[in-house]
Amino acid sequence: MKTDYRTDSSPGTSPRRRWHARSLRVATATAAGLCLAVAGPLVAAASPASAASHGLLDVGHAGRYGAVLTNAAGDSLYTLDNSQGKQVCTGRCLGFWPPVVVSRSTTHVDLGPGVTGQVGFMPLNSKSKLVTFDGYPLYTFIKDTKAGQANGEGVVAFGGTWELLRPSALVAAPAASAAAAAAPKTTTTKAYGSGY
Repeated sequence: MKTDYRTDSSPGTSPRRRWHARSLRVATATAAGLCLAVAGPLVAAASPASAASHGLLDVGHAGRYGAVLTNAAGDSLYTLDNSQGKQVCTGRCLGFWPPVVVSRSTTHVDLGPGVTGQVGFMPLNSKSKLVTFDGYPLYTFIKDTKAGQANGEGVVAFGGTWELLRPSALVAAPAASAAAAAAPKTTTTKAYGSGY
């Protein structure tokens, strides 16, 4: 006599197939949970900042560049040298230079002590506005992985040269030796897609 492994709830299904289906459901649920755990912080980081945050724009220190404009997390802020009054960084550029954004309804952002420039906004999409400082759109740099880094200073990509901002003006050459000031600027045409 043959053993019948079928059940009333799943006619014609062997225990092996039921086990496989159950394992697949568990694996799918686990993978979905991991995706949410990883993507959650990324989505939160990319969402507009709250106007109620203390010092959305603040003063930080970036090594040899001294005092620079930062976001609330201490990340150095950059702008393209030719972007005053306009948004030059679009498309692929935004993947390397994430913009500083606020919700479309924001009319004011808090400034940390020592930040004296004029803050404004540019439309970015239907839900967000790009924050500007003295007319320049503000961006962070994907290669800056912790507060106080300035890896984007002098990068030539996406139609211009990326520059750090001081709490009141564009950053001048760092207070270093004359040889360091005369060193060529970093040119990255392939890694950051300057010819978009």
